[in-house]
Amino acid sequence: MKVTPEALRSVAREVLETTAFAIVMPEEEGGPVAGPMLSATVRFDGPSMGAFALAIPESVMPALANNMLGRDEGEPCTGQEIADALGELANIMCGNALFHVAGPAAVFDLAPPEVASSAEGVRTPPEGTSVIVPLANGFAEVSCVLEDGL
Repeated sequence: MKVTPEALRSVAREVLETTAFAIVMPEEEGGPVAGPMLSATVRFDGPSMGAFALAIPESVMPALANNMLGRDEGEPCTGQEIADALGELANIMCGNALFHVAGPAAVFDLAPPEVASSAEGVRTPPEGTSVIVPLANGFAEVSCVLEDGL
C-alpha cells in the first residue's frame, strides 16, 4: 500500500479547512510561488517507517496561526506560535494520512515535528507522494514518504 495523491490531497484539504480555517481553492487555481518557506517534518515508525512533510510560505503562516489560536488575522504572531501552528498541522495531517493508509488497528510512533525555514523554497523528495494544495492566500505543499512496510 502507499499514500496516493488523492488521499494526501483529501487529508490536507480537510485539516487545513477544519483546523486552520483556511480557504482551500480548486486545484486549477493555484500553485507554488517563489519566496521564503517554512516546513515541518514528522518522522514516524510502526508498520511502516517514513516521514511526512508540510511546507507553507512564510507569508501565509501568520494568518493560519491566528486562525488556529482564535485571534484576529492582523494580530502579530511570535515565531514560536507560527512554528507550533505549522508543527501541529503537520502532526494532524500525518496521523490522518497514516490512518487512511493503514487503518485504525495500526499503531505508529510519531516524532515531534521538526520546523525549518528556507529562503529558496522547500521541495519535496521525488521518491515520495506529494501534492500542492492551493489556498486563497498561498499554497501548501504536502508530501509523505513510506520507507518500508505498507
